[in-house]
Amino acid sequence: MERRLWISAFYVVLSTFLILWILGGTKAIAQNKYIQQEYYAKDIGLLVDTSFTADGNVEIKYPGKEGFSYKIGDGKIEIREKSKTQK
Repeated sequence: MERRLWISAFYVVLSTFLILWILGGTKAIAQNKYIQQEYYAKDIGLLVDTSFTADGNVEIKYPGKEGFSYKIGDGKIEIREKSKTQK
């Protein structure tokens, strides 16, 4: 009987985390942030790849959306939403 109680408690906790994870993803998709981040990552990636074909130094001024911060590192591009204190 006690084993069934622990298993039921485990399923309740697991279900709670799963529901919160799904709701968080749904909220991000509803606010269109995930899609924008994906678009900017691909767009900046293409700019970086194109800049490798240039013979000299290249300066890129990207007119991106102000709500995101951009970081280009070794083999990856990070795009994060700026917090209200970073603006």
